Amino acid sequence: MNIVLDASVAVRTLLSAGKEDKTLRERVHGAECHAPRLIDAEVASVLRRRAAFGAIEMASAAAALHALGDLVTERYPHTSLVRMAWALPDNLTPTTTPSTSPSRPASATRSSQPTPASPGRRGSRARSS
Repeated sequence: MNIVLDASVAVRTLLSAGKEDKTLRERVHGAECHAPRLIDAEVASVLRRRAAFGAIEMASAAAALHALGDLVTERYPHTSLVRMAWALPDNLTPTTTPSTSPSRPASATRSSQPTPASPGRRGSRARSS
């Protein structure tokens, strides 16, 4: 099975140990995982933030980041994925990975599920000069 992996699913897969995520781990580890090239930076950002706040140990974060290299089978330029997402404004956002490989037609990526908005950075303010 081929799946397109986004950073949130990758982090959950890499850090999960409980039985509630067993199905997720089995599905992801049993598939060929395709992802945008930015996935490494996105996952590293989440792992570093979790380690900085004490949610995980730095060694666990480093091990998870290393394991990501084996988890993702194929990485694609994010620019093609952004164009595909842009062509489907009612179904995807540029920060949502289409659930298809880039070789499939964009019409195959339509989803009936709404895409949640990205929470963005909390507490940051624009500085005036």
